Amino acid sequence: MGYTEYRKYYSKKITNNANDIQKEQDKRDVQEAQIVDKIIFGMLIIILAILPLITRLKVTYFISPLISQNPNLGSSTVGDVFTYYKFIFLIFTTSILLILFLYRTFGIGIPIKKSIINLPLAFLSLFVTLSAVFAPYKSLALVGMYNRHEGAITYLCYFTLLFIASNLTYTKKMLHKIIYALYPLAIVNAVLGLLGFYGIELINNSFIRALLFPSDIQEESITAGSNFITTINHGNYVSGISAVLITIFLMMFILDKNKIRQALNGFMAILTFAMLLSSLSRSGFLTFVIILPILAILLVRSIEKLKSYSKLAIQLTAFAIIFVVMASNNPKVWDESIGMFISNNPFVKEEQASRISLQAAQVEMFNQNNKLNNSIININGYKTFVLDQLNKKEFVSKVYAETNDETNETFPLPKLPEPGVGPGSGRLFIWENTLELVKQRPLMGYGLDTFVFHFPQYDPDKIANIETHTVIVDKPHNLYINILYGSGVLALLALLALFGIFFVKGLKRIFTQKLDHEEAIVFISLFIGWLAYLVQALFNDSVIGTAPVFWVVFGTVIALVEINKEKVH
Repeated sequence: MGYTEYRKYYSKKITNNANDIQKEQDKRDVQEAQIVDKIIFGMLIIILAILPLITRLKVTYFISPLISQNPNLGSSTVGDVFTYYKFIFLIFTTSILLILFLYRTFGIGIPIKKSIINLPLAFLSLFVTLSAVFAPYKSLALVGMYNRHEGAITYLCYFTLLFIASNLTYTKKMLHKIIYALYPLAIVNAVLGLLGFYGIELINNSFIRALLFPSDIQEESITAGSNFITTINHGNYVSGISAVLITIFLMMFILDKNKIRQALNGFMAILTFAMLLSSLSRSGFLTFVIILPILAILLVRSIEKLKSYSKLAIQLTAFAIIFVVMASNNPKVWDESIGMFISNNPFVKEEQASRISLQAAQVEMFNQNNKLNNSIININGYKTFVLDQLNKKEFVSKVYAETNDETNETFPLPKLPEPGVGPGSGRLFIWENTLELVKQRPLMGYGLDTFVFHFPQYDPDKIANIETHTVIVDKPHNLYINILYGSGVLALLALLALFGIFFVKGLKRIFTQKLDHEEAIVFISLFIGWLAYLVQALFNDSVIGTAPVFWVVFGTVIALVEINKEKVH
């Protein structure tokens, strides 16, 4: 970036009448600002490329705010593979970035940009901070659960990344580096996912074990059947971020005129689509189905429309081939994608279908037989088997309570619902209960990442919606409801304002500029990826392995909108 570009954002009193000494000082300051900005940008690239990959076991003693016999709710020694070191890395890098940015602003004199997002971001940061201050479990609301680390500190780091990224000025080369920085996340998790999909267990490899586990961890401590198939917690999150990356790489492949970058991004789009399918989770595929028509509409702005739509058709054909190959190996690929719309799975062979039906019938018969002999009561999370008063071997449907007059009275046991899966894989049940909680603390919420200790874990309806009462619900599976629960109504309104204002500004830029230069092409690619993240957030939570990617990209596209606004003026 040249000297004149930086002077545009330089706030010191520079006049044509300034003496030579002052002009020389100004020039040195601008050159120093360039160096600082290069360091800031380099650290943002490191966050994009490295943070999602950090994976290693950390054993700690978790002090729970509750006294509980349930190991998932009580105090105990716990292990976390996916979030602890990401959390430490995030705090460390964000702290350095903040120090550099403050020096850039107050030491050198580069002003903070007057941005469309400053006001809603300030309010959002304030409400998240207040929610932690007034949370019932304050320390937990600050740091988050030991296996998530998505408390107020983490969110304030996200907002800092957004603010700093939005205040930089980007060259074409810098914009392409942001795209390249997304490659490691896609490549590593695609390879891990595909190896796991085809039954290759990396966890047995001594090198992989050395990376994941400290040397003092005993072999028997590793749960049997464990496998290393992702660096970001769970297949749901792999699926969600896959949809985001697919749309970015796909748009870059279609619009970029550089042949090498075309080939790279085309390959990355195909690889990331395979990563999505290997996750065996629906959220990403549903997001892609929703975003694809929007992407097709935005291609109307392309200079070479016929060529752009032809490239889109080529990529979709490649996706279809990948889909057939993977679904032929595992029919569940169909069930977790197209199966949402068409239940009849053509990849399940007749003998497989018969065997599955027979197994299901056997399981149902077993369950029915056991219903005659067992009554299981769930009281405060404990499984209580009720023996009758005569010490018979079979269980009965009544229990007895002692009364003061030494007479026994009987009362029927509660009838538990049949195991099942509710709408949205139980999400609707979770959302309804979360909204009931919000009614009790609508303004400040309960504190971020404290969900597990406030959700009605012993509601019998869990059985009908999440198959079993033993599942501990620790998140709402929706980013927006999570903010509403954790930080209150005002925080959610600030978040929606932040997204809504930029969405309008971004669309305005897209439909007022031709896609005839690299900056516009990268902008629309990152914009469609940003939009895909917001869609998948309807079904998924924020997670420390992928959220920093979103907030840095968000800051970048905001900066590009602001630059375009200045050009127009």
